[in-house]
Amino acid sequence: NKHNLSCNKCSKYNPNTKANKSFNKKQINLKGDNYLYVQRMMKCRVLIGLIVAYFTYAHGATMNCQPYEPSDVQACTWGTSERMKIQWADQNCPAGWAYAVSSAVEMLYAEHDVTFPDFVSAQQLIDCNELSASYNTCGPNYGASGKRSDFAVGGLKYIRDKYFMCTASVYPVTGHIQHCQDTICDPSKPGTVVLNVDVQTKYLHNPEELVELLKQSPGGVIMSIDTSSMGDYVHGDGAMGMGDVVPGENYLCSSVSPAIFQDVLVIGFIYQASTGKGEIIFKNSWGVNWGEFHPFFTPEQVSRFQRGYGRVKISRNYDYNNERRNPCRIFPGYATYPVLK
Repeated sequence: NKHNLSCNKCSKYNPNTKANKSFNKKQINLKGDNYLYVQRMMKCRVLIGLIVAYFTYAHGATMNCQPYEPSDVQACTWGTSERMKIQWADQNCPAGWAYAVSSAVEMLYAEHDVTFPDFVSAQQLIDCNELSASYNTCGPNYGASGKRSDFAVGGLKYIRDKYFMCTASVYPVTGHIQHCQDTICDPSKPGTVVLNVDVQTKYLHNPEELVELLKQSPGGVIMSIDTSSMGDYVHGDGAMGMGDVVPGENYLCSSVSPAIFQDVLVIGFIYQASTGKGEIIFKNSWGVNWGEFHPFFTPEQVSRFQRGYGRVKISRNYDYNNERRNPCRIFPGYATYPVLK
């Protein structure tokens, strides 16, 4: 089996033998070999259960956990098994929405040939978002409310009203949610960028509407994604849910709604005519060593945006009425994205 466990004694108990059929019917015959077989079977089940529990705990906490953003945080966590959840010093902080917002703004300006000396501060978004302050948390445990990330919407509204942001060199990641310190941002000084953006939201009913919206949104769109299982992230080439997932093929992917854990920045869609299948592309928000290089940044821009220049593919969900058809999915629902004023 999976862990190469074996217990020969367990295999001796065959419920289909005449003797054991009789035992199963009576359920009170605790004498002779039947009793010994049942004892052995129960002991083996307990032993296997303990071993599986150990592997689940150990691997769920440490498997492939690496410092994907060493400049920000020197650790990552599987927690509920999403890499976009950052291990903060005082709590497990689902900060993916903040990185999705900052990346969306960066890409929107990059598409208009404007680059920044450093990436927009995700820490400032976390500290100064009204929802973060009211809940005293970096983000809701499930990353979205009604399949729309209120935190991402709030982050873009904050940028719209503030109209300028610190870069990470001025307002760095600390590993804690803290009081808003945006008074250190000064648009007349280096390390602060002026951002003239507004926020848009749109309800999407199907993948076709997402594809059409991507054509109109050079900064990409922020959407919620089910990242509730480490099965989502076992593919080193950056593909999540290889092809059209067959029930049971990737059993670690969650199909329980509403298992919405993170927001991601969706940046494209690839359709393969030869196979008739499509893949949604979203931006790698947690480091440079996973996923593929995405086409939106030039090499010069990549040198400035060391965080998250990769891209990750997720299989398109062909049937939203049948969640099991592709449990690793981007949810239909609200898309949030920035636009230039």
